Amino acid sequence: MSEDRIQNRILAALPRLEYERIRPALELEQMPSGKALYEAGQIVTDVYFLNTGMASLVTVTDEGATIEVGVIGNEGMVGVLAILGMNRMPHDTMMQLPGNALRMKFTRLTAELNRPGTLKALLLRHMCLLHLQVARSVVCNRFHNIESRLCRWLLMSRERVDSNTVPLTQEFLSAMLGVARPIVSLTARTLQNAGLIEYRKGLITIVDLDGLKATACECYEVVKTQAEQILLD
Repeated sequence: MSEDRIQNRILAALPRLEYERIRPALELEQMPSGKALYEAGQIVTDVYFLNTGMASLVTVTDEGATIEVGVIGNEGMVGVLAILGMNRMPHDTMMQLPGNALRMKFTRLTAELNRPGTLKALLLRHMCLLHLQVARSVVCNRFHNIESRLCRWLLMSRERVDSNTVPLTQEFLSAMLGVARPIVSLTARTLQNAGLIEYRKGLITIVDLDGLKATACECYEVVKTQAEQILLD
């Protein structure tokens, strides 16, 4: 596994000796869009340090309705509650945007967290950021309109794929935003007519980044500011 394939920010922040210690336990895995990583309540056997792409944390109601409550990109790890000794996922977790990740056995991670090093501190920061993001999503999903929520979601996606073009289908957007597909289609058309995005089948391209930020709800900037404050502490 070559060094240039390590894009995960947690692993990149490790001292070299600490990274070399866990390197043999990391296995590169391709993560296609739609790949299911865990169902809520499922026992965690592996954790995933994302290099590219984006995973979604999804809550499902008894009636089968879904809504996204958080996302993880190369800033984090799927299965971060392992640092608390928890081995069950609280949310359905799936790959929303394709990429790759470094997979590690849960048992190997647990053993590593009991050794001296910086990995645990880095994961605690990530868990704090994820908690703030999930908490803000509750507010956003309850009080903000679909247009501003879609803009926020596109901005979060752009950060994690480092591209103005995001591969998305109406079906995915419907599930993540918790609204019917016709509403997604209408909202995307509204943003396109406003000159903010170009929407083709399966692809959304941001053409006016400043305009998209202005249309998004304040949740995007709130979470971004919180992340910067925590990472600088």
